[in-house]
Amino acid sequence: MKNRILVPIIVVTIHFVCPSPSGASAIQVEFIHSRDRYQIAGTYPILLRLKISESWYVHGTKGQGSGLVPTVLSFHKSQGLKVERIRFPTPERKKFDYTPDPIEVFSGDILVRATLVISENAPTGKQLLKGTLSYQACSSNVCSLPDTLPVTISLLVVPQGTATKALNRDIFLSLTEESDVE
Repeated sequence: MKNRILVPIIVVTIHFVCPSPSGASAIQVEFIHSRDRYQIAGTYPILLRLKISESWYVHGTKGQGSGLVPTVLSFHKSQGLKVERIRFPTPERKKFDYTPDPIEVFSGDILVRATLVISENAPTGKQLLKGTLSYQACSSNVCSLPDTLPVTISLLVVPQGTATKALNRDIFLSLTEESDVE
């Protein structure tokens, strides 16, 4: 009888002491367009802003041993559209209670650069590029289970020669290639 009462109390206590984020609360992904619409047969810079919840971290993009799950952003094949050269910013190095040495992590808001390639045979009109962000969220003393978040980019593809307008120019110009990690 004592064990039946003790187990739920321990589970509730662990949940309040070490809450784990849900996929929606640990990290959010926002797409930042470089154009209002994209011409076929073109290559364009794009950005994804990863918003990592306060007091949480996600591991860097390289495997660091000991069961730490790297952060990976990938996109599925799509007719005439692809995302290439995905580049994360340089991660910070931090020491945590659960690691013997400092590890690479991301925290706060980070901008991930990539290149959108639209082939000559891409369909025009509204298109959706689908992908996934795989990561493991950790606080300073505990890690949640690895998670995968669906990522969808909505964009308008237009025929070559159609007028387009640059968007978010200040954000794109403020970034330097030197600090990117592929």
